[in-house]
Amino acid sequence: MIMLPIDKPQAAVAEPSTLLREFLNPAYFHHIEEKLRDYEQGRYSFEKIHDLELIYYFIHKQNNLFYSLDPKTKEDYIRNLLMFYRDVKEHFGSLLDLPVFHIKDYQGHLKKQYAMNTVAKKSTIIKAFLRWLHSIGYLKEDLSREMKSTQIRLADQPVKELTAEEVGRILQYYKSRYIGDYILVLTLASTGLRVFELAKARCGDLFRNSQDGFIYLKVVGKRQLIRYCLIFDKVLELLSKYHQRRGLSGQLFSDSATKTPLFPNLNGGFYNPNYLSNRVSKLVKEALPHLNEVEDRKITAHSLRHGFAQLLRESGADFRGIQEALGHQDPRTTQRYLARNQALENHAAKKIDLDNIT
Repeated sequence: MIMLPIDKPQAAVAEPSTLLREFLNPAYFHHIEEKLRDYEQGRYSFEKIHDLELIYYFIHKQNNLFYSLDPKTKEDYIRNLLMFYRDVKEHFGSLLDLPVFHIKDYQGHLKKQYAMNTVAKKSTIIKAFLRWLHSIGYLKEDLSREMKSTQIRLADQPVKELTAEEVGRILQYYKSRYIGDYILVLTLASTGLRVFELAKARCGDLFRNSQDGFIYLKVVGKRQLIRYCLIFDKVLELLSKYHQRRGLSGQLFSDSATKTPLFPNLNGGFYNPNYLSNRVSKLVKEALPHLNEVEDRKITAHSLRHGFAQLLRESGADFRGIQEALGHQDPRTTQRYLARNQALENHAAKKIDLDNIT
């Protein structure tokens, strides 16, 4: 019989970070799947597995026959569900003993601890899990119904985007400094790549389109959606120089560079996405220190992606084109990126001729 690391007694109260690697490993799924099958009854018997196995099964089960959740999404689910379960284990022992009122209390606890967007994200994950537990008959009640809505008004959303002028100031700040920082910011700001997408991009993903002559990067983004990011010649030239600084050939289109990271680390390997994200956040905040004092501005590495959307908008790109360039499946996400600038762009007060009044 296979003994899963999550079967260890201390696993239930361990820090989520210590269990993350084990929960990301899909190797145990078929073992749990077989354990669930009741061949006599012809059904799945979820009472045969314990709570941690339930969480593991929920994360790795595929709702789509061909695709599973991407690793980043799985990691988010694992962290948040293990934090939730640790609280359940400490106070009630198991999911089966979870009282209705604790769901409300836990959500209230999240509200005191985290920002609105983080609470909304955590609540969405927990809701999905509780709803699934009810759908499989493990919980008699759908406890997710007791969770309050976490929809956030646009007015309460922190301003994440950067203007085209601010992106220009960041690039100017690093142009005469370390080439790696400059290229990192320039690549993200000119492509709209998410940091984790750049971290895993390979030179072999680059190709020249014979119809327009431009070079593109094939990107597999969230939910395994494919899009193509245009890479400017200037960016490619700087990336080539950066590769040479790392002791590589700098020949991005050579056969030997197919599996080489597009943005390599000191050893020529792939950057950890979290490290790269923290690095970019630090670079942006250092270049624009005044933004740290503005309460409604939340500037992070992802802000460069918002800045890319503004660059597209100011360059005359239509809404549909911006949505496709960003790889947004839901147009409402794109709308949130552009809402503030559009409101300013279309402000009715611009129609006033103040000279006529005065």
